[in-house]
Amino acid sequence: MTQFFPFPPLDLYLLRRDNPSMLDATFQPGQMVRVNLAGIQVEGVLFQAAVTDAVGHIVRQTSDSPPKFLVKLLFSFRGVSEVDVPADRIRPA
Repeated sequence: MTQFFPFPPLDLYLLRRDNPSMLDATFQPGQMVRVNLAGIQVEGVLFQAAVTDAVGHIVRQTSDSPPKFLVKLLFSFRGVSEVDVPADRIRPA
């Protein structure tokens, strides 16, 4: 009988937790992503708590520590179409 475990093995979890850049390496320029912009302010625009799933494409990585990426949004929010976002707020679409 095969058992199904909904969580990754603990050693893989600990490796990812201790080495967050391991997760960031998956973002490539042009990749479609979803971004949590809640509470971020860009060019005078404060994104409200409801903006947790904005769709866009990775343009480039802008910082290694902490890892940040420039994301071109599919929709403009009050004239803002590109945002520099920490990697922990980005997930593949």
